[in-house]
Amino acid sequence: MRVTEQFQVDAFTIYEAPMPPGKSVLDPITVLLRDFGGSGQVIVECYGAAWSCWFGAIGSYTLRLFLAGCDEHYLAGKLGCVTHRSTTKREEAYLRHIARAVIAALKGDAA
Repeated sequence: MRVTEQFQVDAFTIYEAPMPPGKSVLDPITVLLRDFGGSGQVIVECYGAAWSCWFGAIGSYTLRLFLAGCDEHYLAGKLGCVTHRSTTKREEAYLRHIARAVIAALKGDAA
């Protein structure tokens, strides 16, 4: 067995991300980005659930810039496809809210 230290991790936590009008805020969202120059992995955790996705071809973009340019439906779809199970409409909407918060944080928006 071989174990290596990971020094390429960019991690941040998003607090008080908004839900739809009339709803509460999301629980804290922890995001880990592993950028390998031309490819990378994102890991997102919220309220004990976690999703991850590998992006194998992001060109000359950093992973942070690539994800900031995505829309919530694309990112939520990529994160949701890893579960290998069908999801309900409610779960899909929840993941879209999380994806929206992640993208806003990467863009530097307060939303």
